[in-house]
Amino acid sequence: MTRRVLIFWAIAVALLATRMVWGQAKEDNGPFIERVQWGFTNSMPIERFAPVTVWINGGRSGFTGTVSLSYRQDATQKTRIVTAASATPGRTTPVELVCALPNGCDDVEVLLTDDRSSRGVRFTRQGSDSTLALPLSDDLFEILMIGETGVGAASKVTQNQAAPRPASSTDAMTIEQRAAAFWGRVFPTALGQELPLNWIAYDSIDMVVVRADALVGVDPRRVEALAAWIGAGGRCVIVVDQGLAWRRLLGEDESGDLVSLGDVTWLTPDEGAYAPMNHRIGPRVRGRLVTLTALGERDGWRLIVPARGVDDAPGALIAVGPVGMGMVCVLASDPKDWVTDPGSEASGIMWRPVVEGMAPSKATVTDEYRWYWYWGGSLGGMYETVALRASVDRVAKIPPLGVTSLLLIGGAILLLGVLLGPVDLLVLKRLGWRHRSWLVALGWIALASVLATVTPWMIRSGETEVFQHESVDVLPRGELVERWRTGVTAFFSGRPGRYELRAMESGGVWRGVSVLNGGVDSAPLAFGELPIVQRQADSGGREAMPGPMGMGQWMLRTIMEQAPGRVVRSGEVSASVRVSDGVPAVVVDGLAPGVSLEGARLRTSQGWSDLALTRDAHGVWRGTTTGPFTPEQEWRWTQAKEMASSWYGQQVSMDERVERFSAVNSLPMAIDREAAVAARVAGGRWACVYLDVAGVAGGVTFEEGVVARRVSLRLMAPLATGDEWPRAERRWPGMSLTENMK
Repeated sequence: MTRRVLIFWAIAVALLATRMVWGQAKEDNGPFIERVQWGFTNSMPIERFAPVTVWINGGRSGFTGTVSLSYRQDATQKTRIVTAASATPGRTTPVELVCALPNGCDDVEVLLTDDRSSRGVRFTRQGSDSTLALPLSDDLFEILMIGETGVGAASKVTQNQAAPRPASSTDAMTIEQRAAAFWGRVFPTALGQELPLNWIAYDSIDMVVVRADALVGVDPRRVEALAAWIGAGGRCVIVVDQGLAWRRLLGEDESGDLVSLGDVTWLTPDEGAYAPMNHRIGPRVRGRLVTLTALGERDGWRLIVPARGVDDAPGALIAVGPVGMGMVCVLASDPKDWVTDPGSEASGIMWRPVVEGMAPSKATVTDEYRWYWYWGGSLGGMYETVALRASVDRVAKIPPLGVTSLLLIGGAILLLGVLLGPVDLLVLKRLGWRHRSWLVALGWIALASVLATVTPWMIRSGETEVFQHESVDVLPRGELVERWRTGVTAFFSGRPGRYELRAMESGGVWRGVSVLNGGVDSAPLAFGELPIVQRQADSGGREAMPGPMGMGQWMLRTIMEQAPGRVVRSGEVSASVRVSDGVPAVVVDGLAPGVSLEGARLRTSQGWSDLALTRDAHGVWRGTTTGPFTPEQEWRWTQAKEMASSWYGQQVSMDERVERFSAVNSLPMAIDREAAVAARVAGGRWACVYLDVAGVAGGVTFEEGVVARRVSLRLMAPLATGDEWPRAERRWPGMSLTENMK
């Protein structure tokens, strides 16, 4: 008998082992994740979108399904980013996603899912025996270099030679001290195939430096993504060459007509026009003379470092100006070749003014900007974090808990206390069940728990509502207009359920955000998972749209959308400005009936002024300025230190006078588009009309409730010949001369 039992168990163990080995072999022959590349060079910045490339091996049978990234997005919600993917048998296929990892992110799961199974890998901050290391970076300023240029040497020179920081981080910073604050890393890449397909992937980069010939032969979709990011507020430096590839980054409409370049020849720069850190430019420079076209001059482009070419033709070595709502710098040649004493240090110094001049404003501030996001909530810095909070506070009108609800809650608690105390004492004593009081107490508590779960559905404080606050930039392009959007959507759930918002326009990129302080692990998750589906957009390019969201009772969830430029028909919303005897007459057309205009301002090369606009019988808003122009900035920040011993306790807020125009316009990408607005206006041939409008239709559709939408509009208005204001003087940052920017 014992022998038979032993034989039975031996056969069972053998069969089990065979099944396990067969199953493992089958698993090994299936699709799997071969590797994951984070960011452009295996590094992920915090709170900014960056590309994530998942390399899938199709195995023996191939793969058709989805790739997903799951992680905790902020202090309130987890997100799952999903995109469709496929891989042929025996081949490795790259699949591109984009995500914005939060501060404190310590766990990201990458999954392959098909109709049979799910398999994947996990990444953690430090890595372990069962997980891979998650490469997070907190560098504030990063440059992507496409092709071979000398900008990499500039980073090393600046880091080694920059002056010490001020004793107080709130003191004004000199050019050299500011350089020390913002210089980070330069990412070199010479492979066009490594460029992302999604425009928002460049959000992780503060500046792209590209040698134009490196774009030859690159997939047009990838170049279009780079151009879309530039137009939405990006910064790009182009080192031109003999070809025409560089014109692809200046926008399809302009066709490269913003600037004109001569043939490669010897150029003679003006003496003393370019002398960073006492390193003077050589008497002759090899390159292509840069001049502006009439369109470039109208759009606010400027020539820097005047030079002369063949036959003493005037021009410059550098041209800077707006493309769409971004900023582009065109170089006649690589600045590393401009020095009389060639060398790594001198070459880097020649690049330094170019990089400082093109650096976004957020890269030239003090440590408060760099570290505020750690304590302030979502997004990448002080301005954006405070802007998020101000925008949500401005639009999210949460209905308060009514008196009836409070009375019911208080009465229910009092009733439970009475039932557990006097009632149980008297009734159970009469029935002789005092020894079962514990069981009766459990029954009362269970009944109270059920009522506490069901009752809020019946006495909820308000209906489910959606609140939107958007920044919209509108730029006329002949008979058409192009617009860009950044906005926050606050979703209030009046009752539990799964809800879905549907964007009325394609092409946007959505993500979850939170105004709660602290890192992502500082609070329990309040909401269900936020699904984000990344796919091909109907309007071209890639988009990332939210899926159905699980919501509890009386909860406010915030998500944010960033949208690239979209060409639409003219007449939707537009502004025109005419000047008579120095007095501007402003006309705004295209606002729908029923909207509420709650604020208006005019910005010109002479400064700012409030507008008084009224609607006429045809629905057109007309008016003029209410006073003289002042040099007031678009936003002001006030700081109040609550803890004198540490900057961790600082609270940063906006001046209430300009908050309605500043809050949403300081969100990511919207704040970057300010430079293009300023450049056009400073040229004297454009004005900008700022409007704060409530009750605007559009944005999203929501079948289960109402949508309340507020929009901050920046309407660019070209000025007719004879109506121009004087050109404002502008200084190119990082250079010793003030008269070198014409």
